[in-house]
Amino acid sequence: MAWSRAVVVVVLLLAAGACGGSDPEPDAKPPTTPRIALADGAAVSVRAADGKVTRVAALPAGWRAEALQWSGDGSELTWVAGKPDLSESRIYRAAVTGNPVRHWECTVFCGSQAFLGADLVGEGSLGGPDTYPRAGGEPQAFESDGLPAGFDLSGGPTYLGLLAGAPKGDAIYFVAARSIDSPKTVYRVGSDRKATVAFEEKSTSVPINGTVSPDGAQLAYTLDKAGTTCPATDSVVVVNLRSRGTVTLTPPPSTAALFVAGLWFDAEGKLFVAYVPGPIPCRPELAEQPETPTHSTAATVYERGGNAWKETDRKAQDGADLGDRRVLELTGPLTVAPGGIRRSSGATLQVVEDGKAEVIGRDVNTFAVAPK
Repeated sequence: MAWSRAVVVVVLLLAAGACGGSDPEPDAKPPTTPRIALADGAAVSVRAADGKVTRVAALPAGWRAEALQWSGDGSELTWVAGKPDLSESRIYRAAVTGNPVRHWECTVFCGSQAFLGADLVGEGSLGGPDTYPRAGGEPQAFESDGLPAGFDLSGGPTYLGLLAGAPKGDAIYFVAARSIDSPKTVYRVGSDRKATVAFEEKSTSVPINGTVSPDGAQLAYTLDKAGTTCPATDSVVVVNLRSRGTVTLTPPPSTAALFVAGLWFDAEGKLFVAYVPGPIPCRPELAEQPETPTHSTAATVYERGGNAWKETDRKAQDGADLGDRRVLELTGPLTVAPGGIRRSSGATLQVVEDGKAEVIGRDVNTFAVAPK
């Protein structure tokens, strides 16, 4: 039987389809980098997802910024800035657009600060935590139902410190004790301003460098002297805020004191720490280690593996998880004394993906990733 040309063409087209010929899949969209706030020696800026950098506020000449944080809704920033000798320092609050920018002088030096909903809570005076109004003006005493007052002469707790704020801005955590050398109680204050006991910290050391996991289920902070023979060495405590269970992660073995340069969770709740060693062997008989000599060295990143740290091949002072197998790292040497870190300027902020680094900031002192 003779086949027509049309029939042959149809058969050939069908055969081609059966052999796998199909429209190509569209290229997957590249991952989006969230907004990143960063502070260098001149200003606080925001880097948008497309890489465009917008200046939020200039810094006074010679001042450095620390503790940069986003509000829970991503519309505002807060940071602390001061002179290198700490003779002057301020708490800042600014819209990411750069208007308005407010600041308040701290009485002696600025403590911690964090957003609780639309309120900025901070430690800029000796009278306890205050709130710093978006519209400016005098700070107001922070009031919370159930939170002990600091500097109470009636027999109540006399130490009260702000430890950390949750990334979503829906909770902040305080440390309270009868004295700075007494066992501590950690309180959670929610957006309703009600304080509840999160857990009891039995150590007499002061919890510092607090950070909360993205889902709000874990709190981590550092303690000196906990679980080590060296008084200066920093250990890390991890708290399950739902069960109130705690785990103390001691640092890797070292003859020198080890100090926490950075502490952060990834999106799945895995904890990372950046440890940097002191320049000389620790002297366990001294509660306070000497201030000299100093050396310049890089910090090593470790990840939590159960109740211990696992060393990685990364060298960074601090970091953050950007998702899609990308991380943000603050890299560069730190000046370290036997008694602690003397942070150096000139750190480089970079996005790392599959071993390749893209530099997004130089001379960076602090950074923060916008909430999702």
